[in-house]
Amino acid sequence: KYAQSMRPHILQSNDLARLLNQMEIEHNNLRAAMNWAIEAPSHAATAMELGWAMHSLWSARSYVTEARQWLKKILALDPTPTPTRADLLRYASDYASSQGDFESARACEEEGMEISKILGDEVGIYYSLDGLAMMAGMQGDYKQAAELLEQVLAYRRKTNDTLRLTPTLNNLAIAMRRLGNIERAKQLYEEVITVTKNMGMPRSFAHALYGLAEVHMELKDHATAVQLLRETISIRHQVGELKGLAFSLGSLAMSVNHLGDSVLAAQLESASHKIRKELGLLIAPATRAENENFIALLRAKLGDARFKKAWSSGQSMSLEKAVVLAMKE
Repeated sequence: KYAQSMRPHILQSNDLARLLNQMEIEHNNLRAAMNWAIEAPSHAATAMELGWAMHSLWSARSYVTEARQWLKKILALDPTPTPTRADLLRYASDYASSQGDFESARACEEEGMEISKILGDEVGIYYSLDGLAMMAGMQGDYKQAAELLEQVLAYRRKTNDTLRLTPTLNNLAIAMRRLGNIERAKQLYEEVITVTKNMGMPRSFAHALYGLAEVHMELKDHATAVQLLRETISIRHQVGELKGLAFSLGSLAMSVNHLGDSVLAAQLESASHKIRKELGLLIAPATRAENENFIALLRAKLGDARFKKAWSSGQSMSLEKAVVLAMKE
């Protein structure tokens, strides 16, 4: 039922939110249904359709570890090259990348691309190119990431694929910022903001706001960055996107520190770290050193005793309290 409701058309934001809430309520029943389908060899196709539908919930609620466990079981059922299998492989790749398992991520992405080539599925091929570009960026090869994403962007524009255009614009903007092309990054983020605001796509809108905030951080305009990050945090909290919320809190900590409140910065970074750990998320290798240097800087500025107190405060916070703290002037 859930898979059928999502297959034929693109859901509007409000419809998707209602469906996700319903799926959350039925989560245990959906788990039982997947178990039933996985355990019966004749129900492999049903298991794949369920996994396809559940990806929306897993992604929106950042159930990364659970998603990987289910997808591993589902993908082992039937190797037949179908569009659904290709999609599931790409989902599995995304989840593996977010936990730093790039070997598994690449294997899944490449198999998904091979299936799409066999089926003559252009959309799937470019979806996989997008995934490979993301992996390159997460590992610090922004030049390769940008080259791949420029190809994907040209295809998205040619096919007028607005739904997939916005994440591609966001990803290319990240690569451009990392390569030092700040103006191009800013233009790309502003395009996403305009498109997603008009279409009512809060998750993509928040992602672009987050990226634009990082651009302002590069420009040393931390006051503007703080405003953008607070708006991002508010949206991500409303839609329950915990992964994005964690990284937004971490970026806010950096800007807050630049504006002079290192205690608040340590609390926010600690809260961000706690959420990432609970979700099983890792910082990409390309940015891990930056994060470690930032924490070391906070410790040096505050001294061991004040840093430990602020860090402990962040670790003990509920999600709601961390969001309230983020809005503190």
